[in-house]
Amino acid sequence: MRSTNAVKYTPAGGSVDVSMFRQDTMSMFVVEDSGPGIAAEERERVFEPFVRILGTQEVGSGLGLAIARNAAAALGGWITLADRLDGGSGLRFIYVQPAA
Repeated sequence: MRSTNAVKYTPAGGSVDVSMFRQDTMSMFVVEDSGPGIAAEERERVFEPFVRILGTQEVGSGLGLAIARNAAAALGGWITLADRLDGGSGLRFIYVQPAA
């Protein structure tokens, strides 16, 4: 879900990096983009159904992240949004699940 959003919201010439790895007993899927990002104070709110950030021109219902978070929880995992590790503009989407 977030990788599609990352591509939609990242301007031409930007970057979307996807990685998967295992850390201790957890499997992690991380998408990091150079788009406009989401303000820290809005990051929890975007997981609520039908919430869309004002000012975006993209079409959508605002359900994607709510569905993704519920699916992750059903599998024993969780999703968070964070700043990029390099401090640049954009967002870091992190899905963590216990490794099989």
